[in-house]
Parts: sequence; C-alpha cells; structure tokens
Amino acid sequence: MLTTGGSGLYNSGRYDEAIDWFTRALEDARRRGDRRAEAQALHGQGQSHRLAGRLEQAASLFTEALALREEIGYGRGAALSRLCLGDIALASGESAKAVALLTRARDDLLAVPDPYDAARALAFLGRAHAAPGARDFGLAERLLRLAVSEFAATGSAHWQGRVLEMLGETAEDQGDGERARDWYAQSLARYEPVSPKDARRLGERLRAVRDAS
Repeated sequence: MLTTGGSGLYNSGRYDEAIDWFTRALEDARRRGDRRAEAQALHGQGQSHRLAGRLEQAASLFTEALALREEIGYGRGAALSRLCLGDIALASGESAKAVALLTRARDDLLAVPDPYDAARALAFLGRAHAAPGARDFGLAERLLRLAVSEFAATGSAHWQGRVLEMLGETAEDQGDGERARDWYAQSLARYEPVSPKDARRLGERLRAVRDAS
C-alpha cells in the first residue's frame, strides 16, 4: 500500500510526499526482512528524486536497488533499475554509459518478456545514440521509430507521443526544423486525448519551432 501510494504521489508531482511514503515502506520492509519490498521502496525513492530533478540522489538509490535486486535474483526488477540509471546517465551527458546500461536493460526486459518496459529502454537508447559523444543520428532515428511501433503494439498512446517528441528533439539536434515540426505535430496528436499537460507543453514547443523558422 505504501509503495502504491508513493507511486501515485510522484505521478501527481508531489515528490517529497512520495519520498516520505517510500521511506515508511523501506522501514517496514527492513523490519520484516522483506528484501524484495526493500528494493522496491529504494527504487521508488529514486524515481521520486529523478522526477524532482535530483539526479545524484536518484542515481545512488537506483544503484542500491539494483545491487539488492541482483543479489536476490529479481531479474526484471534489476533491469528496471538499470533502465533508470541509463536515463540518469543520459540526462547527465554520459552517453556511452547510458548506451551500455540501456542496451543491457533492453536485452534483459525482452528476455522476461516485458515488451512495454523493453520499448521504454529502446526509446532512451535511441536518444542516447543522438546525444553529444555519440551523434549517430541515423541509428538514433531507427531505434526511435522502432520504439514508436512497439508502443503502438502495447497500446500506449502516451509513450507513442513521448517517443515522437524524442524524434523531434533528434531532428532539432541536427538543425532540421521542418522535420522537427512534423514530429512534434504527430506527438501533439498522440498527447491530446491522454495528457492535457503534455499537449499544452508540446503545443508551446511546436509554436516555438515554427516561430524560429
């Protein structure tokens, strides 16, 4: 209940409240000797810090969760913690580290199988290949296009919108405003039925790209 509540809180933007809930879950798990629940609480704390933009704290917690999940043999959980560490490496400008972490996470999630989270790993991997230090835009676009198709197969309209946005970012990285506008327009169309907040943000981004051209 505590970890489920914590997830609901960080999804609504109440990050510090979420951390409090996950801290209580962590204390309870350690008191009961439930190591899988302990790792889940650590991962939840990490996710709360990540969403709040506190990358260093998040990385430390995900690393602890990963070590515990590997120790108890929870392969899917370890892959999810590794995926989150790859996301942080990407956000921190460590493209080579991100590629290594996300490639491993993708492989492990496909093996479970967990197609939804494997597609998430693929999306971040695509952006990692477009990041400074990598700059393989052709590979990045191929991976992102594949991720869009995988999210279409899993029925996730929100993640289709997010990956289409990543394709727009990749086009912008190459200085191609026209293609960026096209990708952002497609992203906006996916977001509008499912996420008004993201739709507003993409609408503003699309207008900015249009005004810059």
